[in-house]
Amino acid sequence: MQPVAQRIGPRTTNTDFTGRPLASTATLASNQPSARAYVDLIEDWVHTGKVTLAPGLAPVTTFTERDMFRAQDRPPGGSNAAADAACQAAGGGSFCTNTNSRVLGENPNANPNARIYLQETWARPDLINAPGVKLPLDLVTALATYDRNTPAPSDYNSLEAMTAEMAAAMQTIRDHADDDGSAGLAGVVPTGRAFLRAVQDGVATRDMDAASAATDGLIDLWFNDGTHPSAHGSYLSALTLFGSITGLDPQSLGRNEQAAFDLGISQADAAALQRIAALELGFPAAVPEPGQAALLVAGLLGLAGWHRRQGRRPVA
Repeated sequence: MQPVAQRIGPRTTNTDFTGRPLASTATLASNQPSARAYVDLIEDWVHTGKVTLAPGLAPVTTFTERDMFRAQDRPPGGSNAAADAACQAAGGGSFCTNTNSRVLGENPNANPNARIYLQETWARPDLINAPGVKLPLDLVTALATYDRNTPAPSDYNSLEAMTAEMAAAMQTIRDHADDDGSAGLAGVVPTGRAFLRAVQDGVATRDMDAASAATDGLIDLWFNDGTHPSAHGSYLSALTLFGSITGLDPQSLGRNEQAAFDLGISQADAAALQRIAALELGFPAAVPEPGQAALLVAGLLGLAGWHRRQGRRPVA
């Protein structure tokens, strides 16, 4: 599972990288109450066939968001009004009072042994230092254009700040999922932290709109909308999923891996991203493979030496 990469944690700073006040996040669709609640409900439904709105309540197959948030956010001995206020304070918005019925039905394929992973999303450059107000995307290419004459407000002051908030929020969501006695989540896939590691290690570009971004020789992890991953970012995301779910070192795939080739990713970039994913997952960095030219030279020298030894053999 992967919540949308917007704002699902508490505010940790109030100014952007230039010192300007950060924008209100009222327009962002995702929020901590919804992410926490729906990850828990999906986990319950997969593992038990029904959902438990809060610890101590009976499982159900139909619910309203208002009742769900009230069950989760009501303080001990508190009222519905207090629960609604707590949900609003956490950023739940109109979800907190939505009375539309959600009818799930019972899951006939529920499996208490299913392993469910929560994928940590990556920081979004368009929420940190967008080149201007984003205009509607091109419906054919999906490319973004910006009104560079209208400054866009920032919601975070750095990739580090947004990544830290996302990582902390994901851990909170994971910790909440098994509070109702269900199996909970098997783990959090650290995709967002892998993106940040690639930037901090000098593998990927930090500012996709910088004048040097096109010529710095670094990998671009984001599409030009500053929200979605590029082919390279999608590959890094897949590598963190592969390593988390299988327990295998992403570097074991090798620089000639087929998916990277199909995505148009060079062998060098594939190896670099595999290394980033491996390090973020706790695997040691692999010893760099000898270059093809070095292998050829070594082979030729070995062949020449063999011929010299053959030439020194006495004639029978």
